[in-house]
Amino acid sequence: MAFVGLTESKPAAPTGLKFSDPVEAARRTVPEARKAADLVVVLAKVTSQVEIARIAREAPGIDIIIDGNASSLEDGFTPPVFAGPTLIVFTPYETRMIGELRVYRNAQGTFTTKQRFITLDELLVPEDPAAKQLVAAAASAESEARSNSKKLLEDWLASSRMRVTTQPPRSDSSATGSSPTFVTSAACSQCHIDQYLKWANSAHAHATDPLPPRESEFEASCLDCHATGSKLATVAGKLELAGLQNVQCEQCHGPGSNHVAKPGKGYGRVAEIKTTCGTCHTSETSPNFDLPAAWAKIKH
Repeated sequence: MAFVGLTESKPAAPTGLKFSDPVEAARRTVPEARKAADLVVVLAKVTSQVEIARIAREAPGIDIIIDGNASSLEDGFTPPVFAGPTLIVFTPYETRMIGELRVYRNAQGTFTTKQRFITLDELLVPEDPAAKQLVAAAASAESEARSNSKKLLEDWLASSRMRVTTQPPRSDSSATGSSPTFVTSAACSQCHIDQYLKWANSAHAHATDPLPPRESEFEASCLDCHATGSKLATVAGKLELAGLQNVQCEQCHGPGSNHVAKPGKGYGRVAEIKTTCGTCHTSETSPNFDLPAAWAKIKH
């Protein structure tokens, strides 16, 4: 037996995928399946029953089509039909029933089928304790994951908010030779007010804003693009998030404590705009990103 899956192009395909016409896809794949199988079954997610019949007519070689797109109770008991030699059966609504399709082959190698629906009630199909336990464990794990994500975001927002300051911090890192640290865009504004105002009115200054509404989906990697200086650090055996809220000046120009302590030329040059911006604005995260237009808004 060979199984071929078909779906229509509604809704639009996710980024990176393309949906072709179901009939076109069937014409291309069914003959290949037919070469390797005695029975070809198509599992279809197609809204229109007319379209299902068209697939059966225009893609020869399909023995059975199982349509899994019942959208209401009225669709739940559509009887099986034949489109030429192809049997078309329809799944019930909301899995309230199990559709059983039995296939029999006779001595001549041809197939016959029998179909029925089995009602999913406690009398005919009792609860499976093991399955019920598995579902409960999965629900508990999902709830815990959501709770952990929310707490991780709340903790990071609290810690990163404390680091925002309107005064440039004192730093002697340049004198001691230690690694420079992040000092916030507020520190940059002391000398670069025009550039700061352009940044403050850009989307970069609000890059963290989308995170709270997605708290149950939050993870540390989100901060790679929605924060500044983000990294995972272990302090006293505890995993901590380091970084500032939003995409601040130093996300592109590098930690600025040495420059604040001793201003001078040479700090913060971005050698390759395309590479720097492309770190976050990928085809997946920003499919409509226009680099020249975006750069024109923030160029400084």
